[in-house]
Amino acid sequence: MRSYAKELYIDEYMDIIGDYKILLGYGISKEESYKYIEKYYYYEDYAGEEDEKIYWIILAEFQAMNGIQMEEVKQKALAYLDSLSNRSKEELIFFPKIKQILLNPCEEKKFRKPPMDLRAKTKLNKGDVFSIKIKPLSYRWGGDDEINKINSFNKAQEYLSGRIVYFRVVDIDRVPISKIIPDLDYCSMPVIELIDVVNDNIAEFNTDCKYAKKPLVTNIYTSPPKKWDYFVLMSYTKKEMDMFGEFNLIGNFDCDFDFIGKDAVYIDLSNLILDLIWTYMD
Repeated sequence: MRSYAKELYIDEYMDIIGDYKILLGYGISKEESYKYIEKYYYYEDYAGEEDEKIYWIILAEFQAMNGIQMEEVKQKALAYLDSLSNRSKEELIFFPKIKQILLNPCEEKKFRKPPMDLRAKTKLNKGDVFSIKIKPLSYRWGGDDEINKINSFNKAQEYLSGRIVYFRVVDIDRVPISKIIPDLDYCSMPVIELIDVVNDNIAEFNTDCKYAKKPLVTNIYTSPPKKWDYFVLMSYTKKEMDMFGEFNLIGNFDCDFDFIGKDAVYIDLSNLILDLIWTYMD
């Protein structure tokens, strides 16, 4: 069923309803879930404010569409929907449609937990060193047609194709699935650094060597290019990894590095491969 409240108030809708779905998906009762939402959003952001109507209309429509309608929420929303004062052109169009949803609620629906990538747990640990043997690359230079940059890009791509790059895990980033109940569940991702070595055989990697780190270039279109000493590798599936290369865990080496206070950027696997090409351009 189409959500008209989402079209009217998309930012607020995505925040409030996103959290509401998470709580319901983890088996928290509809009554308790609503109490959490009310405390976190209504009393913090909307109570007594000019935009209070947004909260009630969003919640009432969502509850009606999912068969968990609460009379108090419905009545407060209807009071705003029936009011003729200070309506925008969009509200004049959508308020009658939302009212019909409230007056004709659906049967109760069940909710699932969020997608696995939002609650995935990395198997890597602080101190782990791992490698990716990159598959043959075929990216194209996406900037201006400057021949020196094109040549440098192609040269870096050829240099990395089919070869092995290495990374060190310096920390584990934990992102709660819900800011309302941080202990409910979480996603964990490795905070890593690029080791300054590329070779053709893992056996060539010297585990006793103190290799230097190499800053990763994440934006070559700025001047100077944007570089990061540390980055968070976002969740990926085995299928996604197989598309880009072969993963191998080299081993775990004591890491007493304190990451607190350092900056890192979030990077997905596909962007990481392109960033590596940028990093190894002359």
